[in-house]
Amino acid sequence: MASRNMSMLYGLGGRIRQTREQQGLSLTDLSIAVGSDKSALSKIEKGERVPNLETIGKLADEMGVPMILWFQEPTSSNSETMKQFVSSKQSRLDKLSPEQLSNLQALIDQALCMAGV
Repeated sequence: MASRNMSMLYGLGGRIRQTREQQGLSLTDLSIAVGSDKSALSKIEKGERVPNLETIGKLADEMGVPMILWFQEPTSSNSETMKQFVSSKQSRLDKLSPEQLSNLQALIDQALCMAGV
């Protein structure tokens, strides 16, 4: 049980990063908003440092999410994971030309075909 809990703690930074990126916030903007050092926040997101509860609370408040969100076991399916991925990359996808989007779709179709889906 302890190893699962430790894994959850060290994975916390990645979940915080995912939330930040989904909201389109830069590391600099978030660190300023919560009054934290950018390098300290970067270490948290990389899993090199575990934040204290006060910092977790500040981050959650600033991003408007319940901090419990970052401590829940992932329950998403593959399709839900793909939706989250696409959602987090939407601003980059919006910048692609129609030709680039077409090429990306062909690449995805080829990968799905190779996977037997």
